[in-house]
Amino acid sequence: LPYDGAGPASFLGWDAAGARLWLTRGQTLWLVDAVEARVRRMSGPGEAHAVTLGAGGEVAYYADQPLGGSGSGRQCALWLADPARPEPAKVSGRFVVEAICAPEAAGRLVFRASDPAAGALAFVVLDRERWQVLLADGSQAASSARLSPDGKLLAFATADGLFVSDLAGPPQA
Repeated sequence: LPYDGAGPASFLGWDAAGARLWLTRGQTLWLVDAVEARVRRMSGPGEAHAVTLGAGGEVAYYADQPLGGSGSGRQCALWLADPARPEPAKVSGRFVVEAICAPEAAGRLVFRASDPAAGALAFVVLDRERWQVLLADGSQAASSARLSPDGKLLAFATADGLFVSDLAGPPQA
């Protein structure tokens, strides 16, 4: 199956059914449908950085620029590539993405981001079912974070201890 792009291919993974394979080539995200013998570009050329697959390989998330460079004035966004949608969708809202932190859990993904209006870094949870981004209150000083398997709780560590947030209220120590 032909596809364009410079550089070696990097295989990211198959969907749960084993029918579709995600890969990158030249920082471009591709989806290979092995059953229908089709290849579909899922990002713009050179736009797919720090790609991570959703649970079951149904979707892929990617940053449109190299991560960790907001200090240089770049505005890095998080995108969702979903074969059911005609185009990738920007899902990070107003936040500037610094890092994608953990695998997706129950349709939610954690990323570290800054809010240009507030100027602070925090952990943010993307709820892909509701198309919402949720700021994890109290996570501004956190060094790492992880979602529970059901996606309802977010644990994060700070110098003051471990906190668990129910994503709807203040963190619990």
